[in-house]
Amino acid sequence: MSVLVDVLIFTGQYVFWHVVFGEREVVKGFSFEGIMTYYLLVRILSDIANSKVGFTISEAVREGRISNYLLRPFRIKSWLLIEEIGNISFNLIIKLIVYSISFMIIFSRLSFNLTTLPISIISMFFALILSFNVYFILGCLSFWTKNSKYINFAMRRVILFLSGAVIPITFFPEIFQNILKYMPFRYFLDVPIGIYLQSEISSRIFYEILIQVVWIIVLWLLGNLILSWSIKSNESVGI
Repeated sequence: MSVLVDVLIFTGQYVFWHVVFGEREVVKGFSFEGIMTYYLLVRILSDIANSKVGFTISEAVREGRISNYLLRPFRIKSWLLIEEIGNISFNLIIKLIVYSISFMIIFSRLSFNLTTLPISIISMFFALILSFNVYFILGCLSFWTKNSKYINFAMRRVILFLSGAVIPITFFPEIFQNILKYMPFRYFLDVPIGIYLQSEISSRIFYEILIQVVWIIVLWLLGNLILSWSIKSNESVGI
C-alpha cells in the first residue's frame, strides 16, 4: 500500500511539474525529464532519509528490551546498522522495480547515466550511514525522555524537507541554500541524486563525497559519545 501511495504521489508530481514547465525547457538547471528523474530517485531512495533506527531504540527503551541489546557480545550500534542496511536494501529492490516500470509507462523509456552511476551509488551508501547516525542520536534521546517516538516523527518530516525530498535544494532561496551547506541533511538525498544527474565526473563531486565522509565520522563519534552518556541513565528491572 505504501508503494501504491508513492506511485500516486509521483503521478501528482508529474502533473504539477508539467504545469510549472509549460513552454519552458529548463527551470533552475532542470529539464522536465531531469526533474522527474530526480523525483523518481527520491521515491526509490526515500528509505535512506527515513531510517527507522530512532523508532527501534525508542521502543526498545520504552518496553525495557534495550537491555537485551546491551547484554549481547556485540556493539548495539553496529548491530542496528547492519539490520538497517538489510531492511533498506530489500525495500530498495522492490521500489526500484515498481518505480522504474511507472517511469517507463509515463515516458515510454528509461535511460541510465552510466558515467556517474558508480560514484552516485557510493554516495547513496554513505547517505544511508549518515542518515543512520542522525536518527541513532535522536533515538538515544529516549533514554532520558523514555519515549522519543514523536520527536522522531517530527524530525523525519523536517529532515525529509531539508534533504530535498519535497523540492530540490536549488529551488530554495539562496540564504537557505547557504545555511544547508553547513548541515548534513542535503547529503541524504539531494547530493547523491545530484551526482547521478551530472553529465560528467568533476572535482566538485569528489568534494561532496569527502564532506559526506567527514559528516559520517563526526556523527558516528558523536553518536558513540551520546550512547555512553545515555546508557548511564538506563534503568532495567528483572533482567
